[in-house]
Amino acid sequence: MTTPIKGIPLPPDVQAQLLLSHYQNSQQSIAQRAALAIYNLWLRVIDPEHFNDGWNRMDPLVKGIMSTHYSAAAANAAQYYANARVTAGYDHFMVPGSQPDMNYIGNVADAMGPGQFYHFLQENDAHASSAMANDALRGASTRMVMMGGRDTITNAVHIDPRARGWERVINPGACGFCAMLAGRGAVYKESTVDFRAHDHCHCTARAVFVGQGSVNDDLSAEWGTATKGTSGKQAIRTWNKYWEAKNGGNQGTPVSSEEGTSPAAVAKESVRRSALPH
Repeated sequence: MTTPIKGIPLPPDVQAQLLLSHYQNSQQSIAQRAALAIYNLWLRVIDPEHFNDGWNRMDPLVKGIMSTHYSAAAANAAQYYANARVTAGYDHFMVPGSQPDMNYIGNVADAMGPGQFYHFLQENDAHASSAMANDALRGASTRMVMMGGRDTITNAVHIDPRARGWERVINPGACGFCAMLAGRGAVYKESTVDFRAHDHCHCTARAVFVGQGSVNDDLSAEWGTATKGTSGKQAIRTWNKYWEAKNGGNQGTPVSSEEGTSPAAVAKESVRRSALPH
């Protein structure tokens, strides 16, 4: 029998649910702190009429906020993985936290800061362009920070013999595309499969250990019912229409056009199904 984690003297399945919920909340909180810090920093530093002067001061601070919060999310994910493994009935496993890719963070910050400002400036005034670019950067920072947790989990399952793989777990308010990926019930083990996410996305990766089932069984059944008799693009359109109606016309935050965050990029995530015990 699994030894309960100190402070949570509950059955293993209940422990696992609580751990996952706490992990999701922690990841979202870390990402929101980073996004809010960057958003408010922009308001203090950026003068839309003299954008370059402000961005030169803000640029290193933005990258620092993204990288430090990425590391915080990675550390939190490593702790979650170790506890989840014990809860699943296996020995403690030292999980290395992923390290931020500063080149990638720099590219995203440049693309979503000055890149979006000058893109919007083609059809808007400087102040409107500044506001839209600020929001774009806020969304991208959420993705960069959440990547710390996602990378840590997906990398850990590749080296853990007790892990069957990882699955996508959505939060309330998830967009139809994220819900579709989770609802397909896939569990990934291949090192070539990345966790693709759009800006503002709060989906997390959950490790699935040998003997455990998916947390997406209900969502998978919902996908099957909603798309019955359809396939391919028609199934996706049918699902999006269903999901939009279910959520009162709100499918979540629109996906950014920045490279690596569009629906096409997210779709690169494999959707091969691996059977799990039910």
